[in-house]
Amino acid sequence: MNKRILLTLPLAATLALVGCNPSSNDDAGSTGNTGETGETGGGETNPGGGSTTPEPLTVYTDEKWNANTDTFEDLTFFKGGIDLFAVKRTAKLGADEYKTLAGSEVSKGLVTHREVLFDQTSSHHVRTAGFKFQHSAANNSENDILVVTCTPGVWMYTGAPGTGPILIPATLTFSLKSNPSETQELSLTLNGEPTAYKHLVSCDAMDVYDGAGSPDEVVVFIGGKQAYVNSSGSIIRRSAMTRLSMDFDRDGEMEDNDPAVGPMIGGIGGATLYSSGFDDIRALSAVSGTQVIAFHRSGVNNKLYEYDMSSPSPLRTLVTSGTNAFTGQTDDMTVSDMEAHVAFGNIPRVSLVSHDYTGVVTVDYDSVSPSFVKSTNTDAQNCVDVITSDSQPNARLWCHNSTDEGKLLQFTY
Repeated sequence: MNKRILLTLPLAATLALVGCNPSSNDDAGSTGNTGETGETGGGETNPGGGSTTPEPLTVYTDEKWNANTDTFEDLTFFKGGIDLFAVKRTAKLGADEYKTLAGSEVSKGLVTHREVLFDQTSSHHVRTAGFKFQHSAANNSENDILVVTCTPGVWMYTGAPGTGPILIPATLTFSLKSNPSETQELSLTLNGEPTAYKHLVSCDAMDVYDGAGSPDEVVVFIGGKQAYVNSSGSIIRRSAMTRLSMDFDRDGEMEDNDPAVGPMIGGIGGATLYSSGFDDIRALSAVSGTQVIAFHRSGVNNKLYEYDMSSPSPLRTLVTSGTNAFTGQTDDMTVSDMEAHVAFGNIPRVSLVSHDYTGVVTVDYDSVSPSFVKSTNTDAQNCVDVITSDSQPNARLWCHNSTDEGKLLQFTY
């Protein structure tokens, strides 16, 4: 797994993933198929009639996966629905390619939803999340998925005489599963931030919580870099956990009963829950509209924090350890994704995975003395890159299967 790099995202609703070499597709024959495979299911040649009959997939599968170039960078199961989205990065010369892939428990095929184009000068981290909602009566109350994607901005020095640094905020993009070509973008300048750090410039980790205060409120938690340019022309950055609150108009922008992404009413409200000049926020998972759990690399330590705005003490350190729980060595855990969920026995738990190591590290964060513990679950030992859950009690979890790349592994514990 030493090829592991960054992530992928969405844009054009095409059926073929660009840059995939069929000869290196590890999954082409894994479902027992002997013929060409399609995007949503394998095909098996019928010796009698010569026709191709779709064969349903049993696990979420990207049948265009290229083990030499592709990496999953994010994964989310949309709460209250049957849909799952993944972010895939395809390594290429010049600039990597990012796509979001959509799949459901019906088809199991992970197919391109949208391709994302962005300036990769300063950061490669692209994240996606979202939630299921219901259109208005004008749209026959049809269900849909609001997909929220965060792409990084740019912070760099040009070096040209007489020119200052470039500082461009990150961007939130809103689209619908049913209509990926129509998008709404929101530049992440936080006018309400009381300090000079008014520009959120990277999306190192992100999650969405809907229904925080009303059916139309969207809460987005982002862990990343905030920045500004000081009077000397220097870019000053810090890591921060930011909570963004927006009102989503589900009805106001529906034209001719076509689903559309409505405007964000009243701008954007932001609150910085935590900031540090030294930490790297690697992953996070929202527990509620006010509570989020995040993994940090802080100096030589791996740390897990809980932020709870409803608590008199909003910041709580759950775990601090210099040990890499994936290996048992004194090292960086290089966590790439995490998921907060309720495990068997009604145990609040977070599960963490890495690009660099296989397996799942868990923390039962409501216990008296939480700690990083590598799971001995047989399926979890094969996890890598990304992880998500259905957010139900006794949660089902999915992760990337390190022994069968391009497929997701489902398990519980």
